[in-house]
Amino acid sequence: MQAAMNDTPQIQAILFDADGVLQRPSVWWREALMPILGAVDIAEVDPFLRDILETELAHLCTPSGFDAALMETLVRWNRSERFSDTAQALNAIRPYDDVIAVVSALRQVGMPCHIASNQQAGRARHMSEGLGYKTLFVEEFYSCRLGFAKPDFAYFNRVLELLDLPGQICEPPTDIFEDMSLTMEGKAHSHTVTWCGDQPIVDARKVLNDLADRYFP
Repeated sequence: MQAAMNDTPQIQAILFDADGVLQRPSVWWREALMPILGAVDIAEVDPFLRDILETELAHLCTPSGFDAALMETLVRWNRSERFSDTAQALNAIRPYDDVIAVVSALRQVGMPCHIASNQQAGRARHMSEGLGYKTLFVEEFYSCRLGFAKPDFAYFNRVLELLDLPGQICEPPTDIFEDMSLTMEGKAHSHTVTWCGDQPIVDARKVLNDLADRYFP
């Protein structure tokens, strides 16, 4: 493996999406919100969940304020006393152990792995500290900390800037596993920045096999 690494271009960054790639909900939000709302039918939860999701969406690019906004949402639904339960449901995350193992293995052989995810501040903090992503990854790029959210070009360009990598992104990546298309000094070129994400379910073996095929022939 070491010999193969020496014969191929150095990978400067691998960016991993979070939801659906590294992790999944450990509870379904609609079901978890039923007792909070006091609903007897799951369809009753949809407007409540929609309000919560809109609150999250409005705070993906802000470093603070989500907790207060969530409380305001709960007040509108006369559920202010269920703030802790609601926050717990939103943070109920289960990592994919096999994918985490892949990331750990990549880090052990020197691969620069980073997390790149749209998250409001409370969930980002839970992922970083509660799930241990701050030690798993070299850098964490949460939208609430960057001030931009995917698929905005500005999000990826800010990531490249923080990684001290030259160039500007031509278009946001869309596939499970692809090299970013960048421009530098007005010229398009292939950069050694790889994106892993944007799929509902990820087979960790595919991620590892794609890496092996690309960089460890």
